[in-house]
Amino acid sequence: MLDPQQFDVRIQIVAIAGAVALMVIAVELVRRRRLGEVYSIIWLILGSVVTILALFRNVQEIVAKWVGVYYPPSLIFGTLIFLQLGVTLYLSVALTRLETRNQILTQRLALLEHHVFRLHKCENGQDNS
Repeated sequence: MLDPQQFDVRIQIVAIAGAVALMVIAVELVRRRRLGEVYSIIWLILGSVVTILALFRNVQEIVAKWVGVYYPPSLIFGTLIFLQLGVTLYLSVALTRLETRNQILTQRLALLEHHVFRLHKCENGQDNS
C-alpha cells in the first residue's frame, strides 16, 4: 500500500502531465486552425492554473486552508471542475449567440429568396399580387 506522501506525488505527476498535455493540444489545435485564439487562451489559462497548483504545494496548502479543503491535492481537481464549469457557461453563451444570429440570417435569406422569386415572376409577366 502507498503511503500518503507517495500518493500525493502521484497525483501531482498526473495533474502536471494532464495540464501540460492540455496546453500542448490547445497550441497544436490553434496551429492547425481548428481552435480559435480566444478559446485557446481559456484552455491555456486552465492548464496554467492546474500546473501552478500541482507544482507549488505550498500554494495548494494555503489555498486549501483558505477554502476549507481538507486534502490539498483534491483542490487541483476541484479547481479543474470549477474552471470547466466556467468554460461550459462561456461556450453556452457563445452557442446561444450563434444560434440567434443563424436564425436571423435564415429569416433574411428567406425574405431575399421571396423577393427574388417575385422579381422573376414580374419579369415573366406573371404578376398576380
